Amino acid sequence: MTTIISAESIDDTLIVKVANGPRDYLLWQWTGSAPQDIYFECNDPLNGDYNSISECTVMWDGVHIITSKQDMIHFYFDGISPKLYGKFIQGLKQIYALEPDILEVLD
Repeated sequence: MTTIISAESIDDTLIVKVANGPRDYLLWQWTGSAPQDIYFECNDPLNGDYNSISECTVMWDGVHIITSKQDMIHFYFDGISPKLYGKFIQGLKQIYALEPDILEVLD
């Protein structure tokens, strides 16, 4: 399955999602009214929490995350276009604008 990437802004909320299927996804949600609170979810709403990422590294092959509990999450892209990759990066940069040390983008 080709990776699906979406970055949508609705009212004051930005949602960025990458998915390889219904149970293989990462989702970030950020609201301008509470910019310090970043919601992150991995594969299931039960795996969602606020401010739970301490490191997020993005590169052409995927996303590598270290949570605040020191868990590692790896998500690999499959067949994404440069345009979608750029959209994903822009969304995450907006979300982590107040926490720039968390996000690292490797080219």
